[in-house]
Amino acid sequence: MATLAQLHTEDHFACERHLQSLIVAAETSNTTGCLRSFDDFRDALLPHLAMEENSLFNSITAAMPSAEGTIAKLRKAHDQLRNQVDQAAKYLSRHDFSALAVSARQIQQDLHEHASEEDRLFTAVGDVIHATQ
Repeated sequence: MATLAQLHTEDHFACERHLQSLIVAAETSNTTGCLRSFDDFRDALLPHLAMEENSLFNSITAAMPSAEGTIAKLRKAHDQLRNQVDQAAKYLSRHDFSALAVSARQIQQDLHEHASEEDRLFTAVGDVIHATQ
């Protein structure tokens, strides 16, 4: 059975792989590649965010109330990511490949920062669980 950390990491790798493909496709003005990569990225990212918000974050807050502020910050970052994905979709619909590439690179940077924040939270939760055993 896969651990939460493994599943979480696999989701992040899938998002990263699709996002990198989107960047390459946008930089080469490859419409078909952009459409496929964007759909794959969105279809990997949005369910992942929903899983975190609807299950994981609630469980963490219940087990570790002191994490509530961090969870609120992560939820806000999720909203920002959704807005960025919506904006990237607009660039794609207009075939504005230059803006799409810039947008995708910004999403990539923001996702890296977000994943680091989540990793710090998960480490803290693991420390709390370990300390109570």
